[in-house]
Amino acid sequence: NYDGKEFYRKLHNFLSEYEYIATGVNNNVFNLKIIDELMGSGILQAYKTFSEYIKHLRSFHNYSTIYIQFEKIFAEIKKRRNQKGGQS
Repeated sequence: NYDGKEFYRKLHNFLSEYEYIATGVNNNVFNLKIIDELMGSGILQAYKTFSEYIKHLRSFHNYSTIYIQFEKIFAEIKKRRNQKGGQS
């Protein structure tokens, strides 16, 4: 039996994994270049896919900083790839 609550729980777990990695990068625990090479495309795609949902959480549910680290790493990887002339 799969319901909406279960879906949102899994979605938040998924996004929290990216937030965890992003927090590590943003605090110099993980190396941005290596994370970009390993999973940069996934980070870019996930943020693009769920950015409207994240904005919704921030606006309508008053979670002003939810997934903020994820958003920062998305911007950094996108900038890094644009500077290299790569895909984003």
